[in-house]
Amino acid sequence: MANMSYCRFRNTSIDFEDCINGLNDIINGEDDALSPDKLCAAERIYRMCEEYMEAFEDMNDLMR
Repeated sequence: MANMSYCRFRNTSIDFEDCINGLNDIINGEDDALSPDKLCAAERIYRMCEEYMEAFEDMNDLMR
């Protein structure tokens, strides 16, 4: 189910932090490597982060 608009960014930031912690656990040898499906999803998140940063910068430019 999609997040309600009033908590979209808060909920997503909590989940995204969990993803970062998961990657760090793999880097530090505390967890196994990602399965092919999880790796595909992680790569999608990576591309979405690039899009998000661009959109966020565009939004900030409009607000100035």
